[in-house]
Amino acid sequence: MAKFKLLLTDLDGTLLDTSEYIYAAMEYALAKNNFPIPPRSEIEKRMGPPLEELYTAFYPDADVVKLSADHREFQNNNLQLAKPFSNTVTTLDKLRAAGLKIAAVSTRNGDTVYRTLQINDLEKYFDLIITGSDVEKHKPDPEALNFAMSRLLFQPADAIMVGDTDSDVLAARAAKVPVIGCTYGLQGDLVLRNQPDYAIKDIAEILPIILG
Repeated sequence: MAKFKLLLTDLDGTLLDTSEYIYAAMEYALAKNNFPIPPRSEIEKRMGPPLEELYTAFYPDADVVKLSADHREFQNNNLQLAKPFSNTVTTLDKLRAAGLKIAAVSTRNGDTVYRTLQINDLEKYFDLIITGSDVEKHKPDPEALNFAMSRLLFQPADAIMVGDTDSDVLAARAAKVPVIGCTYGLQGDLVLRNQPDYAIKDIAEILPIILG
């Protein structure tokens, strides 16, 4: 029997390889608005919050609404850059076969979340999809995680979170849910700064943690 009944999972950098999808969009938006482009190593350190917060962190006086809109414009036109990691599909298949419920919890805009899941034939795996458009407070606030558990009628003791950024780890902590940190994602080993309960180098490694 599985150790957990509900998987709360981030998407970008966890199930989907979206590094180019995000970095290229940010570089596009900054270049379009005549801002210097920070090294990707600096962007990596700040990954996790919503776009407006990400842009504010680099350029506090900029029109972050305009930058975010240009960022989303690029992403809307380049959905092919968001692709599942090599073991995402087989891992989701095994979790579903074991009877696990799965909820996606993303800070990304709702439209692109659904479209990237649809073009990769992943939408069918989720019992619930919560995007940045569905909540007022984004990760690291636990609102989205608590909402998912409430909607699917589970308690924190039933659930586990997996994600690749500080925001995922801190949101799980606030929701009193154990958390798996993905070191292959957008923040690399930086996700370990807040000491997730488990660390993995490949999405398939969640299987023994969750299923026992």
